[in-house]
Amino acid sequence: MDSRELPMTPLSREDEALISAANSLILKRGEYGRHHIACALRTGKGQQVIGLHISANVGVGSICAEGAAIAEAIKYEPNTIERIVSVRHTFATEHSTEIVQPCGRCREVILEYGPDAFVIMSTLGGYSLVEIARLLPLPFYRLKRDKDGTIGSKGRI
Repeated sequence: MDSRELPMTPLSREDEALISAANSLILKRGEYGRHHIACALRTGKGQQVIGLHISANVGVGSICAEGAAIAEAIKYEPNTIERIVSVRHTFATEHSTEIVQPCGRCREVILEYGPDAFVIMSTLGGYSLVEIARLLPLPFYRLKRDKDGTIGSKGRI
């Protein structure tokens, strides 16, 4: 999906606060080659949670900022991501950031723990709120097992 083609959406104060929180974290803790993305999310009960990308020498050991924020959020409210945004420190100047889309793996996790979540994305000249399901046209679903062990309908466990 090309975010430049999305319709612009006015953001609420709470949405702007998420962008600000993610920007503040990455500008404070950003380190070239180690921490370049921060994420902020809002739960269904209005709690704001932030997470920081952690780079590792072994690529598979890296942790995305979205995963870090979601892990923190589900300690308090499982399955209730309402809004989520990720920002990258560009390191072009000391205070330069940009909103980025979550990677494919993070999209799957957001969908699993926030099936009705909206992702704040950049568009030409503004922002757009995009339903997470629109970012994954063919998502992975686990098959539910009934109490007797047989496989029931597809859906989230």
